[in-house]
Amino acid sequence: MAIKVLILEDDRDDAELISELVRQTGFEDLEILTATNMEGAVRVAFSASGPTLILADQNLGNGSGAAFIHIALEQSSKATAVLLTGLAYEALPGEVRLDLAKGTYLYLSKSDLNVDIIRSLIIKARKAADPEHRPEQFGLMDGGMTSTPGQPLAPGNHPRRLS
Repeated sequence: MAIKVLILEDDRDDAELISELVRQTGFEDLEILTATNMEGAVRVAFSASGPTLILADQNLGNGSGAAFIHIALEQSSKATAVLLTGLAYEALPGEVRLDLAKGTYLYLSKSDLNVDIIRSLIIKARKAADPEHRPEQFGLMDGGMTSTPGQPLAPGNHPRRLS
């Protein structure tokens, strides 16, 4: 089963950096889809087989990543969604913090984004989409990526910050 990773990011440099991090995970069965706005992302989400993993920037020129994630999850409840932002948790809108507390999607600071975290997210998304999938089939161990409500995913170091 191919993993479709949708990157919703209106900053082209950030989108390219995130795409490169996804490619560096080493998975051969990835399809990377990018959208720079809500309309493009909705077209991808409502395609015949929508994304398995959604990486959505919160602050978009014509909407929010959180609003898109709600639309996408209505179409494909098996998708794993991650809200990317440069904002601290406390600066997120109240409805986003409520979604995080409910576990609707995960939250990750852009400054913490790195290959290891994306690899763990891909494994998590694959398991959610295909419960029969076993990471060890690919020589990978599941890093047990979790997110405590209100807290970002485990931080890592990446030499270049996203804007």
